[in-house]
Amino acid sequence: MIKIFILSFILFVTSCGFFTTEPIILDSITKVVAGNATSFALLEDGSLWGWGSNNRGELGQGFEVFYVLPELQRTHILEDVIFVSSNGWGGASEISSHVLAIKSDNTLWAWGGNERGQTGVGSREHRHTPTHVMDNVVFVSAGGRHSLAILEDGSLWGWGSSEWGEIGVEGFDAILNPIRIMEDVVYVAAGMTHSAAIRSDGSLWVWGDNRMGQIGNGLREDITAPMEVMQDVVMVSLGWAHTLVLTTNGEVWFWGHNGDALYGGVNYPGGALEPIKIAENMKFIESSLLSSFAIDQNNVLWGWGSDTYGQLGLDKGGANHPVSKVMENISYVTAGGGVWYAYTIAIDTNGNVWAWGDNTMGQLGTGNTLPQNTPIRIN
Repeated sequence: MIKIFILSFILFVTSCGFFTTEPIILDSITKVVAGNATSFALLEDGSLWGWGSNNRGELGQGFEVFYVLPELQRTHILEDVIFVSSNGWGGASEISSHVLAIKSDNTLWAWGGNERGQTGVGSREHRHTPTHVMDNVVFVSAGGRHSLAILEDGSLWGWGSSEWGEIGVEGFDAILNPIRIMEDVVYVAAGMTHSAAIRSDGSLWVWGDNRMGQIGNGLREDITAPMEVMQDVVMVSLGWAHTLVLTTNGEVWFWGHNGDALYGGVNYPGGALEPIKIAENMKFIESSLLSSFAIDQNNVLWGWGSDTYGQLGLDKGGANHPVSKVMENISYVTAGGGVWYAYTIAIDTNGNVWAWGDNTMGQLGTGNTLPQNTPIRIN
């Protein structure tokens, strides 16, 4: 009911002419990121742009506002950026996302929601403009209310909520400054309440919330310290309470929550407590809260799980969808929006950007707030 009211209000604003239908054209997009209900595009020239919700200052303009403003569509945020990550939490009436960006000098900058200190700037005040956090950073991942960063020396650092042990120490409501977690890390992923890291030898380590078996160790007890789960892993992506893994030979493995057939349509009552193989011949993976995606060796995009808001692009709605073909000629995909604002953005092999799913906050970048149940080109 709350979401229906919000959507009705935004459509009313749109009908009154307050919301542009002609967004700024962005060329030479190299990376897109789907946050909670805010999207980001990184251009070849290093400029970072955003659109969608600005409820916690996610667009970095010095203020926050819940509803969609036309002047915030395709908004310039920062220069000299080489990597960006965003995630968040919240329901229909409350959206909170934070953003992490690495500049070419390897400085890390953060802004947006900061209820649990997830921006790492030493306080809980929301940050409405990019703020310097630390130096010598090569990779970052934004979780629900925590953040993870890999430094040049391979050390992994974290900050924000560690209520479930997602920062490596359990029972802390907020860790306001970065703390060291482990060494020899080359890749990291922050989920809603759990975390995962890949070491240089290809070993996968997972820790944090384990109520749904998302750690993959066969138990449901929270794990405070990083625990090794698999070998020969090249990529990991975390959803609300599930873990998706890509191995060196192209296999996709899954474990944890299975409420919306996140195991590709296979029913595992109560979820899977240990890794289960669901696909082969893949080269890229991506998870959102209740949906997952993989790109195969022929650049075909596959999706499974929930399509409730059109986030799978299948035009079917509902949940429990098996592994299904979405698009061809796709090189990259990002999914976000949580439960209420679920959506997906992809880049094809020609550099075109496509988006689909919920659009309540204008997060698709189409210049309006109309949902899209199938992919639509936005650049």
